[in-house]
Amino acid sequence: MEKDESTQQAFVFQPSYWEAVNQFDDQAQKSEIIFAIVTYGIEGTIDFNKLSPVARFAMKLIIPIIDKQQKTYAQRQVSGRQGGRPKNENQTPENEKPNENQTPENEKPNENQTPENEKPNENQTPENEKPNE
Repeated sequence: MEKDESTQQAFVFQPSYWEAVNQFDDQAQKSEIIFAIVTYGIEGTIDFNKLSPVARFAMKLIIPIIDKQQKTYAQRQVSGRQGGRPKNENQTPENEKPNENQTPENEKPNENQTPENEKPNENQTPENEKPNE
């Protein structure tokens, strides 16, 4: 089947649709509602005159959700084609310096950041220079 402009290639069948359809005991109603959801999700149209009152009611609730999902998907496709965040026009390799708030405040560590003891404690030196044999 060739894709034309009026059909979608995919749509999201939400778990909530399945949970709602499974509330019905009649297998024919379940099938009719699921078929209506899939038809609307792919083709984008549905004939309400051919649906039972129960299926018509379910579709009136589900159609706005499918429409919103497809609109969001279309917007994300357009945004993705635009290539992300636009580049800063005045940003060239010569002026790629950090901003004023990105420079370090102090170039050297404070005086209290030097080690207190340069030499290890007495209990930290090895007793024997050679390993045991």
